[in-house]
Amino acid sequence: MAQPTPETVTVLAIDDDSDFRELLTRALKKAGFRNVIVTASARTALDFLKNGDEPVSVILLDLDMPDMNGVAFLRKLRSDAEHRVAAIPVIVVTAHDSREVEDGVRPLGIHGFLPKPPDANGLRTAILGAVRH
Repeated sequence: MAQPTPETVTVLAIDDDSDFRELLTRALKKAGFRNVIVTASARTALDFLKNGDEPVSVILLDLDMPDMNGVAFLRKLRSDAEHRVAAIPVIVVTAHDSREVEDGVRPLGIHGFLPKPPDANGLRTAILGAVRH
């Protein structure tokens, strides 16, 4: 099986802040990722994952969102009966840069933790590592 590359990976980014979504999209493009889907809410992302035709390779997830926070999203995602969706690697991207927060979400099946704002190199390394996992 071929190793994943930025050109072959589809990234779903979930963050309620429109300015950050734009910044994150630019950083992902700079890192070489061409297949980037962004959504402003965890509920919208869950609908997309369950009903969308495009397979997602990795999810970048904010923790603090008003409609459904990242922890609730992770619990729903990991409990999904459809293994294809439940097994998608998740990288938390958050302004909460603390070991306590990271340790709190790690048992929910995350594959990485990046502080905001992540740089292109950090994104590339974390994403390719998660999808190879």
